[in-house]
Amino acid sequence: MLHCKPSLRVILLAGLVTGVLDGIAAILIYCVKGSLPIITLFQGIARGVLGDSTFHGGIATATLGLLLHFTIATLFAAGYSLALKVIPPLNIQTVVTGFGYGLLAWLTMNYAVIPLSLAARGAVVWNINTFLNIAAHLFCVGLPIVYLTHQDYRTQLK
Repeated sequence: MLHCKPSLRVILLAGLVTGVLDGIAAILIYCVKGSLPIITLFQGIARGVLGDSTFHGGIATATLGLLLHFTIATLFAAGYSLALKVIPPLNIQTVVTGFGYGLLAWLTMNYAVIPLSLAARGAVVWNINTFLNIAAHLFCVGLPIVYLTHQDYRTQLK
């Protein structure tokens, strides 16, 4: 095992960077490419805890959705930081590991978190947005979390 401890500063930074990048990707996929209003996008995240009533909550439920979005991103960052401590070989290939962790994050969200939430919507619909969303998770979730965490751990090992 690595003799490094997860850095709260790096976990929070990775959560912030990931939340911003993934949020921008979601806006581009669903609001710019699609026609979903941004407020509805973030209300859709809050739907996971509030159910369908979230769409009647205006900016308050959209703000809750945004907060939940960054909380989930930070939890994924913390999860990877802890996994790296237990599975040191993850530190070898940053890009490969980043893509793998991004795919794991997408699978976790779509096959565990969302189905168990009040936003459950049935099976994943495979269309162009699904593939864009997977790509967003590879580049905007997995890579920044893994890169920032690896940099922190390598700094600690020096």
